[in-house]
Amino acid sequence: MDAAKSIDGASAAEDARDSAAWKAGLVAEQLDDHDLPHVVELAMSLADAEFAAIHWFNAMPGCVATRTDYRFQPPTPALLEQLSAVVLSRDDDRAFTSGDLVKDVVVTDSELLGSASDSIRFFAAIALRDESGAPLGTLSVGSSRAVSEQEAEVRARELPALAHVAMSLVEGREEWPEPGAAATGVAGLPQRRLVRPRRPIDYIIDNRAVTTLFQPIVHLESGAVVAFEALSRGPEGTDLESPIAMLDAARDVGRLDELDWLCRVHAMRDAAAARLPPSVSWFINVEPAGIRSECPDHLRGVLDRAKTQLRVILEVPEREIHVHVADLIRATDEARRDTWGVALDDVGADEGSLALLPIFQPDVVKLDMALMDGIPSGASVEVVGAVHAYAERTGAVILAEGIETDEHKQLAIALGATYGQGHLYGYPGSLPEELAVPKHPVPLRQRPQPLTEASPFDVAASHVSPKRSQAEHLMPFLTHMLEHCGRATEAAVLLAIFANEDHYRARADAYEQLAKGNAFTVCLVPGTDIHRDEPRFHVAAPPANGPLTSEWGVIVLAPHFAAALLLRTVTGPTEEPNQIDYIFSHERPLVLAAARSFIHHMNNERIQHAIQAEAEAEKAAKTETAQTETPVTVPQPTSAIKRLMRK
Repeated sequence: MDAAKSIDGASAAEDARDSAAWKAGLVAEQLDDHDLPHVVELAMSLADAEFAAIHWFNAMPGCVATRTDYRFQPPTPALLEQLSAVVLSRDDDRAFTSGDLVKDVVVTDSELLGSASDSIRFFAAIALRDESGAPLGTLSVGSSRAVSEQEAEVRARELPALAHVAMSLVEGREEWPEPGAAATGVAGLPQRRLVRPRRPIDYIIDNRAVTTLFQPIVHLESGAVVAFEALSRGPEGTDLESPIAMLDAARDVGRLDELDWLCRVHAMRDAAAARLPPSVSWFINVEPAGIRSECPDHLRGVLDRAKTQLRVILEVPEREIHVHVADLIRATDEARRDTWGVALDDVGADEGSLALLPIFQPDVVKLDMALMDGIPSGASVEVVGAVHAYAERTGAVILAEGIETDEHKQLAIALGATYGQGHLYGYPGSLPEELAVPKHPVPLRQRPQPLTEASPFDVAASHVSPKRSQAEHLMPFLTHMLEHCGRATEAAVLLAIFANEDHYRARADAYEQLAKGNAFTVCLVPGTDIHRDEPRFHVAAPPANGPLTSEWGVIVLAPHFAAALLLRTVTGPTEEPNQIDYIFSHERPLVLAAARSFIHHMNNERIQHAIQAEAEAEKAAKTETAQTETPVTVPQPTSAIKRLMRK
């Protein structure tokens, strides 16, 4: 029976979807039509295999693989390279099949696969070639159970059709071949060049063509590895290999959140597959601009398993955190509900991040590697002092980056670091096969008070009893707080709720001037149409029916200063006119709880309106430019291929 008949006539893809082989698996995901991971999953299910892989040679995008059972260790790229060498050593373009690699003469004679038989017995593969016949890669399937040679050929019968699908996807050719057609007439794929007609970043996201490298993190005193930071890379040898280039490209086309989730989940998958001791911590980077989105459904299975298997520390970079404070607080609080931790990265690169330390309450503060350049002085002393103060108050730990020499190590210890990473301890690369159980695991001690619907006043009132006075008697307290912001050498967080728009307009110039020196300033004005959306200064109306419309006040939070003046109108009769209930406190935990409540309740959608509008306008301009160029004809699959690729 030829491949076309077996796929079209018997509806093999639909049958496979209902089979146990399709439903089982580490990657139980809803995949988009016409992408390489879908080809891999189809190959695995149609061959009743425990793994399937597409392995590209040279500068082609990296290996895409999946497996069906937690107990089955998928082949490494190095092993796939060796298996591919066996496949390509034959003078035969048909699929290579072996019912049992242990007994296969071709394999044993190659002297390449000394350990392959430990995990793979049944194996089948076919070369993916360009029009000149040069091999670009292989599509392979296999399992740990041996089968007869006849059964191996039956299982591999769909590989030629799937190979054509894979090449059609990669080449973006104008006509899709029928399954079973000769592998000729295919446009060659130039080296160091990605898919057409899609944009390179679309290819990377749609086909999950990212690679995760891991850099060790050590306990400085003992030198023992206690954690790894996951570092994402694009396809090797391409313009998008750099993570910054990938992120910029994804941001330009409005897919930053998708790429961010892809990199995170890919790192978690690789970390779980390594099966290192459970007390090892995994630092996973999170993009502030992509934090608002939910995990895509097709990645959620891996994420859910990671929540039960891994000790993850979400690493938030300093850049853009001022714009996404509310979203980051919600996301990091959710991570802590999963018993994960939070790290704030590059602290010291911008002194504004110091004021936000108590807002995020990170378990780990990662010092900017620029501090490793020499003995701290001037502004760097203030950075170190603020970080020390936060660590002493909360029990958080300090991690120094950029340690390349013993001198750097000694400086890191002098700066208060307990943990470190850098080239002295290892370059980014693959994970070790074994690791000793850490004796000094990274502690996760921060457990902020959960966010609730209580207003800042109500949150503070749960700590202290409100007092009653006339509003004008409280003005000296407010003046004291604002004067501290104006003369302080350290950047502060200033949060203000105004009684009405007139109240704000009378003081707008003063708050705008204070915002220039603050790390983060927000003014909420009930019922106003005024909005300012700058990186560190936001003016907007609070939610119309929210709790912030019935109270007003000011909160100031800095590394070495904290104060809150919160007011609420007295309802009902009073002994004297114009009386209000108020809370004035310098108690840091109370001020911090009120600040977190304020940020939780502010209208974040409105505050980000201008930022989002600007991004959408930029995206629309790029789309308009693209539409003026010569249109690209997107190849349409034949009916047989449609059936093959159907969900």
